[in-house]
Amino acid sequence: MRVNEAAAEEEKLSQAEQKLRTSVEEFRIRRISLGARYVAAQAQTQLMESLTGVSHDFVQLGAAIGRAEERIQRMQARAGAIDVLMASGSLMVPAGALDPVECELRKLSASREVEQELAQLQLQDGGQACQAPL
Repeated sequence: MRVNEAAAEEEKLSQAEQKLRTSVEEFRIRRISLGARYVAAQAQTQLMESLTGVSHDFVQLGAAIGRAEERIQRMQARAGAIDVLMASGSLMVPAGALDPVECELRKLSASREVEQELAQLQLQDGGQACQAPL
């Protein structure tokens, strides 16, 4: 009987060893799987952080371009206002501040404006030339 008991005990131990090996193998596979999932999650996080940084950079770039456009529009409006003031005579530029070409252009522009006003007045007057009494 002792031999049968020893054989049965050996069979139990053999089955326990097999269960233990299976459990250890499952644990090892699970550990490797979790490690791989962790590395994948870490890589995905880094990728998303990089993309977020890029999109953040694009947002900042877009805002900077918007600010530059606003500054350009303000500067163009100022230049237009100064031109209107100069054309109306409200703002005078010292003669020494303009170069000779700019002076000549202004004279031509002023004479052209005078000629246009004269033509309009003549049209309003019925096309008759205005003669001064003698």
